[in-house]
Amino acid sequence: MNKEEAKDRLFTHGSFLQNSQDWPNCFLGMLKPYRRTISDDVYDDIIDCLKTLFDEITTADNIDSRIVAGVHGILHSGRMWLSHPDSGLRMSGRISDDEVARLEGWLDNISAIYHTMLMVKTDKEHLFSQYVLRKDPQ
Repeated sequence: MNKEEAKDRLFTHGSFLQNSQDWPNCFLGMLKPYRRTISDDVYDDIIDCLKTLFDEITTADNIDSRIVAGVHGILHSGRMWLSHPDSGLRMSGRISDDEVARLEGWLDNISAIYHTMLMVKTDKEHLFSQYVLRKDPQ
């Protein structure tokens, strides 16, 4: 994926408006309406977007608003819908506590990666190697 596609993908993942034909398959689009699980492919796509944009995020004086809005939307709306016990999603009982914990782990990872990219000069491979999802059962 190129940088422009990555910016658009992040923005779509973090938008709570149906602003793209891809929205139903992106992070917030899969939380609302929630369909019992969200594939690890969604997490991997967000991480791939951040990898693609690593140089821009770590070195640019100004960061494209699609990046900022996308990551902020993923983190803010994701936490509001997942973590807040009075959210419609949590009150509906459609999402299990295990799924909430799994998705909150994603949000923790995305937040840590983005914060590190903004604040710390780090090696790209080292940074992302810390946040790979385990595909094999323990």
